[in-house]
Amino acid sequence: MTHPSYNGAYGFRSGATNHCRHDSIRIIVARPLYYRQVMRRIMRNCWIEPLYVGKRLEEGKSIMDASAGVGLARQSLEALKAVPGWLLSAATLALSAVYFWPPFWNMIPTDIRGYVPLATTIIAIFTFSKLGNDIRISRAQRRACVAHRNRERLFNLYRPLAALFMTRHMTMVEARAYPNLRSRIIHAWDELGFYRKRSVGIRHAMKALFDRGISTGAEMDYYCDYPMKQIVEIVEANGSHVSAGLMLLVARADRSRHEDPGQTGITDEEIALFNHISKRHEYLSQRYD
Repeated sequence: MTHPSYNGAYGFRSGATNHCRHDSIRIIVARPLYYRQVMRRIMRNCWIEPLYVGKRLEEGKSIMDASAGVGLARQSLEALKAVPGWLLSAATLALSAVYFWPPFWNMIPTDIRGYVPLATTIIAIFTFSKLGNDIRISRAQRRACVAHRNRERLFNLYRPLAALFMTRHMTMVEARAYPNLRSRIIHAWDELGFYRKRSVGIRHAMKALFDRGISTGAEMDYYCDYPMKQIVEIVEANGSHVSAGLMLLVARADRSRHEDPGQTGITDEEIALFNHISKRHEYLSQRYD
């Protein structure tokens, strides 16, 4: 077979016969630049790429080992969390009894006595941590329950009750019978000599020293009526959200109107009910609205 492009630089004449049987060998002999490219490709395929693949495999193996370690640690923590607090407390008390009571301590083999204080300390730490976590979870659940109950009270009970006074205006007047200290001392002296028993007089005199004699009067403006009927209806419709204090205030306010039907003003019980509704609605709105 003749190769027309060979020249004398490689020992072949133009048109001479090449005795190499394979074309790949003839190309390598005829083209030194192509030979270097082929060798680079062979070395990349045979040495560099396996090393790169091996390195990637080692990195993947280390990542898998790390993830397996993390999973094992997580499972261990979950197992420790599942251990009941009473069991950890019992183990702590048992190890403490073994360590501090000589008859139990003498029954322990000598070669493992050094591990008893360490085990007692570790289990005691786990016990206190478990009990603290249980207390924290219990308090969080209690706070969540109280918040849910107060939120339901706000939107189902106190918000409708406060809305009744949105267009009903109440004018309140407050009077103090004993505004200063001198008047309170005179009132206390009168209370001291009013009772026959000295102990009863002293008790009422001490109360009179801090009693300013505050009295409150109120009336509805613009010829409006006190919405007692609507308040009773709302309270009866939302009985599951009514507290004992609100129930007592509503009962007293309703009874005060029935006891004195001819009274034109607002009774003290109705004023106390209005103040309770206003204060609770404002408090709950600031926290849960």
